[in-house]
Amino acid sequence: MNKVIKIILGILVILIPAVLVLGLLFKGLTKKSFYPDHGEIKTEGISSNVKIYNDDYGVPHILAANENDMYFTLGYMHARDRLWQMDILRRAAEGRLSEILGSSVLDFDKFFRTVGINKTAYKLYENSSPKSKEILTAYTNGVNRFMEEHMSELPVEFDALNYQPAQWKPEHSLMIGRLMGWELNIGWYTDYVFGEIINKVGIEKTSDIFPDTSVTLFKRVKIEIDTLQDSTSEEISVKNMSSLKDISSLGKNFYNINESYREFFGINNSHSGSNSWVISGSKSESGKPILANDPHLAYQAPSKWYEVQMKAGNTFDITGMTLPGVPAIIIGHNKSIAWGLTNLMNDDNDFVILDKDSTDNTKYRFKNQTIKLDSITERIPVKDSVEVEYIVRYTPIGPVISDLPKHSLITDKNNENIYKDKLLTFRWTGYEITDDINTFYSLNNAKNWDEFKNALRNFCCPAQNFMYADTAGNIGYHAAGKVPVRKSDIYDGRFYPSDVENEWTGFVDFDKLPNLFNPQEGYIITANTNPWTWLKTESNDKFYISYYWESSSRFDRINDMLKSSTKFNTEEFKLIQMNTQSVYAQNISKFLLDAYKDSKNIDPVVYSALEKFRKWDGDMHHNEPEGALFNVFFVYFIKNIYNDELGDDVFKDYLSIGILPYNSTIRLLNSKIEESQLWFDNINTTPIETKEEIIRKSFNEAIDYLRKRFNTDDIGAWRWGELHTIKFNHILGSVAALDKTFNIGTFETGGDQTTVNCSEYNFYDAYKNGKFDIKLGPSMRIITDMADVSHSLSVNTTGQSGQPLHDNYSDQSRMWLYGEYKKMVMDEIEMVNKRYKLLTLVPK
Repeated sequence: MNKVIKIILGILVILIPAVLVLGLLFKGLTKKSFYPDHGEIKTEGISSNVKIYNDDYGVPHILAANENDMYFTLGYMHARDRLWQMDILRRAAEGRLSEILGSSVLDFDKFFRTVGINKTAYKLYENSSPKSKEILTAYTNGVNRFMEEHMSELPVEFDALNYQPAQWKPEHSLMIGRLMGWELNIGWYTDYVFGEIINKVGIEKTSDIFPDTSVTLFKRVKIEIDTLQDSTSEEISVKNMSSLKDISSLGKNFYNINESYREFFGINNSHSGSNSWVISGSKSESGKPILANDPHLAYQAPSKWYEVQMKAGNTFDITGMTLPGVPAIIIGHNKSIAWGLTNLMNDDNDFVILDKDSTDNTKYRFKNQTIKLDSITERIPVKDSVEVEYIVRYTPIGPVISDLPKHSLITDKNNENIYKDKLLTFRWTGYEITDDINTFYSLNNAKNWDEFKNALRNFCCPAQNFMYADTAGNIGYHAAGKVPVRKSDIYDGRFYPSDVENEWTGFVDFDKLPNLFNPQEGYIITANTNPWTWLKTESNDKFYISYYWESSSRFDRINDMLKSSTKFNTEEFKLIQMNTQSVYAQNISKFLLDAYKDSKNIDPVVYSALEKFRKWDGDMHHNEPEGALFNVFFVYFIKNIYNDELGDDVFKDYLSIGILPYNSTIRLLNSKIEESQLWFDNINTTPIETKEEIIRKSFNEAIDYLRKRFNTDDIGAWRWGELHTIKFNHILGSVAALDKTFNIGTFETGGDQTTVNCSEYNFYDAYKNGKFDIKLGPSMRIITDMADVSHSLSVNTTGQSGQPLHDNYSDQSRMWLYGEYKKMVMDEIEMVNKRYKLLTLVPK
């Protein structure tokens, strides 16, 4: 026998038993934290027995005698199924990741200590209503009681990282809520990115790709500034350019560390999206409203959502989706009303540049006054190292974010003198002191439209579109959240950094926020588009909300389906949620076909691909080639339009927010030749390229890529799903040996960012690495027919349990993938008949 083979066999004889032993040991470590889902548990902290019916998917139905016991049990169940997820989220918000993960994540801790979510949470709790404190206390007691009872049986992640969780605090729940607000906040991203672009190509050229709402604003800005300050447009442009250079340089660290954090946690996507629509009884088979919702969030394992039913006596009965760590149902319904959420896309933050005092760097100039900077020394524990001290400085506006030390804030010595006299601060609605728990408690208890609206009056962030339906037959929509009112219209909150002339003077009154009740059309849709484009609102009543809206593609596709005379049922709503037809792609395809209409001697494969587009209805089915053809073409197209002007670094930042290239590209295609030509032309070549030439170049490059990728000229073999896959990743799943245990997938799917069944990939990753892996999409789906609220439909991306190898860790993934749903049962007699497992908590 070959000597090498003998050696290999010898090694395998030794290794295989070791691997088996380690595998069994790991399985044992994992399963020790699979807690009972039936039987009886005696515990402290409740006053009466609490029944918990667990269905086959691990969804708990909590039936308590009173609200205190109900919220206690919710905390207990969250801890049972998602304890490590809760712990890692509170650590991220607190800036305490280094304590368990070491110095490699120290910058994340400095970042969030600077942002100050933890400090805000303590203020929120201090100013909460007695009812909110009561809820938070009961919930906290439930979490801590569970930990005390099971500290020797913790989930495997605690063993892997060799630590035990600290006691839960009420403030931790509030931190997780504001952390979600931070994740959905894209306003400062766009401000920063457009600052970079203006520094690169100038304001006039940037205006060609700025969102449509800016066309008149660019002109109006100059006129108003001229009028107010008696300055020339050129002088104003110089002033703005100088400010933007400050913001893109001073804010570089802030941006880069946040991007690294998002990548580490698997949320490096465009941060936005969601669909929700509701129809009245006039359009439903049941004669009652039907409401659908699918919030688009980053894909992770476990899922962001945890489903639960909560009942207290005969007054409180609600079912829906919670965020682990937060004592409230965020999306769901009670026996009277249902609601869904989509992101309003609110511009809820501003950068503010301040001048340091010329004689004292610990002071700054504000409103013609010299003010001393406040500061606090943060002490950050670091695993296997010494504690790190880090100073965070504050102004009345917000924290000083230009102090962040990594990613070379001012490593270029040539720039050191330019920025040493500047401070970059940051204002965000997430710093506002509101009673978030009371908002959702009131919402969970609301019985009609007026109570629904009143519950939302003090909702903070991120601002949302709340969809509404009730059993009385009403449907409605109301935006809610803090929409800033800026003192001056000069900047309109856009990418220009603010100054004291444009400080916030308050927030838009709730009753003036976009809203609609029982429209004549019999349906309402929200899909992250500008509500002023579809609401019948007088122009004088409109105000600035944002400039970064989603493409109307999802909205238009839903509208196309709902405006028919068909009477809809929940089965048809399922099909709408799973629809993969792109209105956006159909619109772009028209320009593609036009670019080739006079072409001769076309490559046969290119010709065959064009024939596909001539017959295409925009459906990006995973098993067909059209989705691959379009998306690969589009990636090359945006590369050929923007990369030569922006350079790779700024281009990457630009692509980090998918709505920007989507909106600017269709705008350039529809623009007059003289307005768009500068972007279509390749500045690195002598000839001036036309729009049609860049389209043909991009499509030819896409064909070449697909030929090589699939190793065939047979277009039918270029399946979109083979390129476009999804995997639900756990943080610890990045370790190769743990991949199959912690991560879920890989699965093929269709659609893209512009389809109702959204499946967003990262443009830059696709351009640079040829990866079309899905990062974001429907984080859960829910459909409620108000004629049968006890049998609403839902599905999660992964499962209820956060524990790998548990039966409920990934049991909903394939259901979610194939458009299958489960019933959200609300009646106890049905739970008994279906033989749900009964776990009873008994007072000790």
